[in-house]
Amino acid sequence: TMRITKKDIKTVDDIADYLQQMIQVIKKKGTEIDSEEIAEITHILRQIAKKENILKSGTKLIKEHLAVYEAKHKKDIAEMEKRLLETKDKKQKKVIEEEIDYQRKMLQALEFIEKNEHRIIEFSQSFNRLLASAVQKLKSHSPGDALSDIEQAYIGLKEIKHIFEKQKELEKYLRKTNRRTISDLKKEKGR
Repeated sequence: TMRITKKDIKTVDDIADYLQQMIQVIKKKGTEIDSEEIAEITHILRQIAKKENILKSGTKLIKEHLAVYEAKHKKDIAEMEKRLLETKDKKQKKVIEEEIDYQRKMLQALEFIEKNEHRIIEFSQSFNRLLASAVQKLKSHSPGDALSDIEQAYIGLKEIKHIFEKQKELEKYLRKTNRRTISDLKKEKGR
C-alpha cells in the first residue's frame, strides 16, 4: 500500500516515485487488485493532479525575474567586458565580473523560457489528462488500461525531467541573486 499526505508530494521526483509504485502494484496485482487499492491509487492520482503547480511554478518565477531584468537590469555584455579589461581596480573588476555572470545567467533563463515554457504547459496538460483517464479506468475496474495511462505519464515525466532540473537550477540562482540584491540594498541604505 502507498500512504500519502498532501505534504508528501513536493517535487517532480516525488511524483515519479508514486507513479512508479502504482505501476508496480498494478503489474503485480493485475485484475486481482482490490477496491481498497484502487481507491488508494485513485486518491494519489488526484493528489498528484492537484500538485500540477510543481510542474508550472518555476516558469512563473523565472518569468517574473525576466520581466524585472528586461525592464531594469539588462546591459550589453560586450560593453561590460570592455570595461572589465580597462579597469585596474580589483574591487571594480569583481563587481563587473559578477554583473557579467548575472547578465549571462539571465540570458540563459530567457533562452530557457523561450525554448521550454510551451513544452512544460503542453506536458502538464497531457500529464493531467493521462491521470484523469487512469482514474476513470480504475473506477471502471480496468487496471490494465489504467496501467497504460500511468506508464505513459511516468515515461513523459522522465523524458522531460531534465527540463525541470534546469528550471530548478535557474530558480535557485535567481532566489540567491534576489537575496543578495536585497542584502546589498540594505547595506547601501545603512551607509
